[in-house]
Amino acid sequence: MHLLMAKFGDRVDVLQGCDETYLEGLAVGIEGNVIQSYDGPALSRVKEAFDRFDLQSARQHQVIIIIFTIIIIIKIMITWRMPSFLSEFPF
Repeated sequence: MHLLMAKFGDRVDVLQGCDETYLEGLAVGIEGNVIQSYDGPALSRVKEAFDRFDLQSARQHQVIIIIFTIIIIIKIMITWRMPSFLSEFPF
């Protein structure tokens, strides 16, 4: 992302499509995001904290998004029984 912004940032709008790297995109100047999840409010909290220069809070909100994504992936894998050892988890 950083290389794209350095080379083309003044001529194009770069969009990011991965919620898990939203904060990274903001750090290199990417303002646009194609939301892959339904958790727009969580992304808004990351952006608001970033705009206040509260990087600790922005990181905390970003970690919540990452954990949420991991939980969803594990639940899908359990539902589809892929791989079978995950069915032993209690959620």
